[in-house]
Amino acid sequence: MRVCLVRTPFFKLLGIKKVHFPLSIGYLASYLEKGGHNVSFVDGEAIDYNLYRGLLYRSPINEIVVYADPYFIQRKINVVTKIMQDRNANVWNILIKKISETKPDVVGISCYTVDMTAASVLAGRIKKDLGNIPVVLGGIHPTSDPQGTLEGIEGADYVVVGEGEESFLALINNIDKKGRLDFPVKGILARGRNYFEPRPLIEDLDSIPFPRRDFYDKSNYIFGAALLTSRGCVFECTFCASHLTWTRKVRYRSVANVIEELKVLKAKFDVKRIRILDDTFVLNKKWILEFCDALKKNNLKFTFNCSGRINTVDEELLRVLSGSGFDSIAFGVESGSPRIIHSIKKNIDVSRVTDIIKMANRFKFDTTSFYMTGHPGETLEDIRMSEELFKKSMSKRGELSMLIPYLKTGVGNEAEKKGFKFKIKDCYKFFHARNRVLFNMTKLSDREFLAEHRRFEKIIKRRNYKTAFKKLLKLALKYCL
Repeated sequence: MRVCLVRTPFFKLLGIKKVHFPLSIGYLASYLEKGGHNVSFVDGEAIDYNLYRGLLYRSPINEIVVYADPYFIQRKINVVTKIMQDRNANVWNILIKKISETKPDVVGISCYTVDMTAASVLAGRIKKDLGNIPVVLGGIHPTSDPQGTLEGIEGADYVVVGEGEESFLALINNIDKKGRLDFPVKGILARGRNYFEPRPLIEDLDSIPFPRRDFYDKSNYIFGAALLTSRGCVFECTFCASHLTWTRKVRYRSVANVIEELKVLKAKFDVKRIRILDDTFVLNKKWILEFCDALKKNNLKFTFNCSGRINTVDEELLRVLSGSGFDSIAFGVESGSPRIIHSIKKNIDVSRVTDIIKMANRFKFDTTSFYMTGHPGETLEDIRMSEELFKKSMSKRGELSMLIPYLKTGVGNEAEKKGFKFKIKDCYKFFHARNRVLFNMTKLSDREFLAEHRRFEKIIKRRNYKTAFKKLLKLALKYCL
């Protein structure tokens, strides 16, 4: 069966030149191909729609601005609004043409919450332009509300709920030539059926083939290859939806399996930088020490970036990572207020944030801190504590998000009780690097909250531009001396 997997555009519509390669689609593709199917991929984030012109969008300046000021994309949201409201916009014509060229028997669309508006438009256009081809939706948002997804998106026929590889393969193995499914498949919700049976997680991650990465040239994506060494997270942060797909159990690939994938990346794609996407890479110290040892034994030399966690990082771990090619680490701090940290179940010690980040700086890591405003019950004092912690910790870079009450999360459930509901037509507005209030759960008025959020943005941008300038200066000196 010919399967066309699709990632809808979002960041490209905001003028972002490059984004990350979608590893989940790479995994789906290789798994379906192993099952005997022909797979193509239309990446809406790797297509040039000619929406913007000029120096900012067609030079390294774009990448510098995104590094230092990710909030600038907010200024282009009106462009995205026009595209989302016009089903005949050229963006959709281009995507439909590319999908049509693959001659698909089935189309699968991967969706985060922010992608649901585009998925709705595209599913409708597929039915209108390409006939009654089965459209399958998967990803974190359809997983969190499969019935609501089918009710809200008329063009969707099936939803893959949870981990996608086995369920999607079982679906396309069992639908008939007209796209109908005559009996239930675990992990699949079909339109018109209320019966659903979840599918168990894949216990042996080594049994999954390495993700396919060769659909587009690597120059279409942010520098560095994405890598997943585990799935799942044990922590219970109330704003995070990761557990809806992976549960709170962590499953690891073997070190040997990861090393083999790195060898393929080096030999086939000449990859030099690796971005590790695990929810919490630094959770299992024993695994990391074994992995770093294996890198040296196999003479594999890459540079790496990964996520860290304040309460699972220590000096030994940072020293080993630094000596194994890791040069960038990001910490999810979220708030400088111990009261907020407790209420969102972040489970970190705020008093250790500064020491841990400064320790990482001493080992020459490029440190990034993630903060968030908009927590339930947050006050002006709470946000000011976050600002002060960011300044004090000396993180080389920061990113500030405004809380999104994702479905089926602790925060999402609380927001729902207060009357909040995601509307498919508005989902594109809910991206983290925004600076407008869409649903306020703080103790501040909308005006007060937005003013303080923007104040925090300016603090972070100053640090980011300072770091970017230092990087450019260092690079200039390297090539001029």
